Amino acid sequence: MEVQVRGAPRELRRAKVAELVGDQVPNSPEATPERLRELQQHARALKDAVKVLEDRLGHERTAASVIVCNQVREEHSRRARETCLKLLELHAAMLAYAELVDALNAEDIAWSYLGPAQLLALGNPRDNSLDWRFTSGKWSRPDMDVTELPQALR
Repeated sequence: MEVQVRGAPRELRRAKVAELVGDQVPNSPEATPERLRELQQHARALKDAVKVLEDRLGHERTAASVIVCNQVREEHSRRARETCLKLLELHAAMLAYAELVDALNAEDIAWSYLGPAQLLALGNPRDNSLDWRFTSGKWSRPDMDVTELPQALR
């Protein structure tokens, strides 16, 4: 009887060596096509179980998020409102700057060496289609009253 040991997987090889030298062979199932199918089915079941657990985890995360959001709602509202008001101040400052630039340009003054040629990092303050509208009714902030908005942004 010829035993092929060299190409066998490590555990199978160890079991075969133990058998040949008379040691107790660990009780492990033989590698058969049926065993392979059984293991493949088990692997699919494990993947399905992981998917079910991920779905459950997602639902629990959503439920926990609702609880946390309810706990921080007032602070979130306060900070969002404060941010909106500061951005409205920035908008007003950018409009004032644009008026100065317009006055200099109207007099054909070469003023660009003074500093930034245009402060348009947040867009043109005269363009109401830009995100200055985030504070307006188009992006409703329940914590802001419409009267707090400049007329041009309402």
